[in-house]
Amino acid sequence: LTPDGNKVRLYDKERCIIDLIKKKDKIDKQLYLQALHEYFNDRTNDHAQLIRYAKIFHIERPVRDYMDILTG
Repeated sequence: LTPDGNKVRLYDKERCIIDLIKKKDKIDKQLYLQALHEYFNDRTNDHAQLIRYAKIFHIERPVRDYMDILTG
């Protein structure tokens, strides 16, 4: 629960990134880009799991594009 008493679902980082990409238009652009940069610059993240989620949520192409751009 948040301090205001709202329920918040918590997933792994990869699922959070998927949700972020799906809701791109509803998120501040700077926050969006910062989150993507931080995720893709962290070598401990599970990119295979990210792709599995991307396939499930039918956003594999944009996720792969971000991976190509942000991981070099």
